Amino acid sequence: MKIAISGPMCSGKTTIANMLKNQLIDADIYSFGKKVKDVAYDLFNMDKNIKNRSLLINIADKMRDIDEDIWAKYIINKISDKNNCIIDDLRFQNELNILENDNDWIYIVLNIDNKVRLDRLKKLYPNNYSDHIKNMNHLSEQCNLNFYNKNKVLYLNSDDSLDNIKYNIKYFINQFN
Repeated sequence: MKIAISGPMCSGKTTIANMLKNQLIDADIYSFGKKVKDVAYDLFNMDKNIKNRSLLINIADKMRDIDEDIWAKYIINKISDKNNCIIDDLRFQNELNILENDNDWIYIVLNIDNKVRLDRLKKLYPNNYSDHIKNMNHLSEQCNLNFYNKNKVLYLNSDDSLDNIKYNIKYFINQFN
């Protein structure tokens, strides 16, 4: 099973990915943004304990200026031999288009109330939440994906209880097993 999760920052994408991996399917988690973070750590000495969202967005955007699909192609290459995997940060239409070339993918889209999102940002990033807030309107946060096969998409309100979210995801993925 291949699952890609989409949603704005602090909507719970990584939480849902970990829940899927630990409780529902035997799969590794991949991120389009992982390599961006590696570049930030290796070349810009980004502190691993303080996410510099502005730097990450800048690196990702500059590389996309060279090749729009750079991050998507990197991940597709990493998972090409995997039958089960989870991508926890589907954000751009070009990433979705590449995933949709493989009919095995299903999608979870997380929506979140803006106040809840701001509260989560402040709690998760107490030392630099303002950097994250100033990037809330970046293209990567718009979540305007056009899915080809709507039957393969589960939309969830991520401020629902984790038990309800898990129940809905379990019901959804059982349709594709």
